[in-house]
Amino acid sequence: MQETRDTSAAAVELDQRGVGRLSRMGALQQQATAHSHQQRVQVSLMRVEAAFRCEEGSHGACPGRGEPIDPPRLERDPAATRCVVCTEIQNEMR
Repeated sequence: MQETRDTSAAAVELDQRGVGRLSRMGALQQQATAHSHQQRVQVSLMRVEAAFRCEEGSHGACPGRGEPIDPPRLERDPAATRCVVCTEIQNEMR
């Protein structure tokens, strides 16, 4: 299964002699889908790990300001890794 995911996420070769235009488009779409799936899996894992940290009481500090992340924030979003101030700054930069 892992081998299949690695293959579908691999870079798509743009050699027009070996693959038709529609096949390349399909391969690019498959690659984008695989990449999106990997991102969703990583976010899910982060949420689970964050929930465990909360239960253990070791949720840590915001990497931006070094201050502890407020417990109410963690109750609302167990995957929060930054304080409210740093999250707002990060969102403004997007």
